Amino acid sequence: STLDRSSAASDVYKRQYTYIDYWGGFMLVLSRKAEESMYIGDDIKITVLDIRGGQVRIGITAPQNIKIHREEIYNRISGQD
Repeated sequence: STLDRSSAASDVYKRQYTYIDYWGGFMLVLSRKAEESMYIGDDIKITVLDIRGGQVRIGITAPQNIKIHREEIYNRISGQD
C-alpha cells in the first residue's frame, strides 16, 4: 500500500517510491543496483557494493556517533533475543 501524505512534496514521494505495510509500520522500498547509493538524512550514505546469489553487500558511511548493528546483534544487545 502507498503511505498517504498530505503535502505537495509528499505527492512526489508517492509517485516515485513504494511503501509497504511491515510489522505495523511502513517501510520504504527502493531498488538499487551494485555501486548505487541512497542517503538517510544528510550524513548517512548506504551503498550497494556487490550482489552475489542471495547476498547483498552494503557499505554504510555515517558519523561515528551513529551505532550500526546487524539485526541479530541489535536484538542481543537490546535484550529482544
